[in-house]
Amino acid sequence: GTSSWLQILRRMAGVPDVATLMRIFRVSAQKKLAQNFLLDANVAEKFARSGGRLNNSHCIEIGGGPGAISRGIIAQGAQSLTIIEKDSRLLPLLEPLAEQPDGRVKVIRGDALQIDFGALFDQHILPREAAGEQAFAADNPERRELKIIANLPFNVATPLLFMLLHQCWSRKGIFRHPTEMLLSFQLEVAKRITAPPKSADRSRISVMSQHACNVRVCYPLPRTVFVPSPKVDAAVVHFTPHATCPQPSLELMEKVARIVFSQRRKVLRNNFRRILDSKGVSESDFFTFANVDPLVRPEEVSNEEIQRLADACEKFALVD
Repeated sequence: GTSSWLQILRRMAGVPDVATLMRIFRVSAQKKLAQNFLLDANVAEKFARSGGRLNNSHCIEIGGGPGAISRGIIAQGAQSLTIIEKDSRLLPLLEPLAEQPDGRVKVIRGDALQIDFGALFDQHILPREAAGEQAFAADNPERRELKIIANLPFNVATPLLFMLLHQCWSRKGIFRHPTEMLLSFQLEVAKRITAPPKSADRSRISVMSQHACNVRVCYPLPRTVFVPSPKVDAAVVHFTPHATCPQPSLELMEKVARIVFSQRRKVLRNNFRRILDSKGVSESDFFTFANVDPLVRPEEVSNEEIQRLADACEKFALVD
């Protein structure tokens, strides 16, 4: 079965385990890059499968690191794996995976914040499917799945997420086809991403993530599983794009969410007062049109209410 594939690979092709490769190449995590590696093969494989089976999936891994999660993805029988790694020190640890005869692993040196995921899909994934684009079409009952998987350095996790969410909402690049994401964050960030209305963790990142995707925490990562161990726990969050893009745009939702959460302890009326006064718009007219209670606090506001606030902001020309 696919679960024994990695053991067969090691035995037949002689690929050393991750810890051995790190010793051979004298590689360790760098603090300046906010690197915390997952080395435990069992944890890495659970991470890889925490968003569902991979045997029908083409996967992109952001930040392959020393390769433990990469091996977990391979062990789950992924159709292909394209690894993006910025740190050139780690490439020798990943290259043995790309040298296997079936050719299903590619390693690319690059910064995920600068990578064109659409071009990557066109060059490395699409040619593997004889049916071409149709193999990934949402209306194909036997469609191949696409997954972006990453154990993200904490210092780039949020900007990278925002970049991916904007591409996801606009259905650009790889997101022209349904593409799930399996990404790790500090536990407190994971809680904010998935926080429902009336939760103390509710924030702008909750609104944006939930406007573009269905989100859920699917796998806890205690700090003890990382090398070196960070000061906080982490968790894996599974993002599944909505079948259709909710309106308004994610860009507008982000602007309105900034206003909504500008003063967390104030009610909405206070947070919108400055912009309403500057535009000469009646508070009553604005909140009546939006059909939102001006006396609720930011964390109580649902995504649907923020959508209505965004519509009101457009009607009264409050945001560009």
